[in-house]
Parts: sequence; C-alpha cells; structure tokens
Amino acid sequence: MQGRDDYWRCLAREYSRGSNQGLSEQDFGRSAAGACPSERQYYRVALLDYLTTQYPDIDAGAHLATANRTVESAQKDIVTAFVKHRPPQK
Repeated sequence: MQGRDDYWRCLAREYSRGSNQGLSEQDFGRSAAGACPSERQYYRVALLDYLTTQYPDIDAGAHLATANRTVESAQKDIVTAFVKHRPPQK
C-alpha cells in the first residue's frame, strides 16, 4: 500500500505542475511515464513481492507482467484525468 500511495502522490504532483498546462495528451503521457522513477520502481517491487508471497506457485514472469500492467494503468489513469480536466484548447 505504501508503494502505491507514494507513486500516486508523485503522479499527482506531476499532474499539478503548472508547466504541464499547455501539453498535449501525448506529451503529458510521456512526461507521466518518465516521472517518479524511484517511486514507480518501489511500487513495482513491492507489488511483485506481494504477488510472489501470496501466489508462490505462479511463474515469476506472470507476477512481473501483472506489476508492470498495474504501473501502466496508474500512468494511463493520470493521463485520462489530465485530459478530462484540462481547459479547452484554443
């Protein structure tokens, strides 16, 4: 939970940066994907550890894929929020 919360707080800071106001969806998506590298990695590792502990009989590669999809989903969610709440383009 801590890793998830830290990552989301970091993404929220990225979302709130004033310099992002004029970015396109694509540019903001690239920015969000590159933001918070240590928080993202901590979240991924914590989730991987959790999945490995809870489901030890499942292949580690499957757990890694799940952790990666979860991180990607968080990035997509923040981009969706950015697009949905940005002022109309002139």
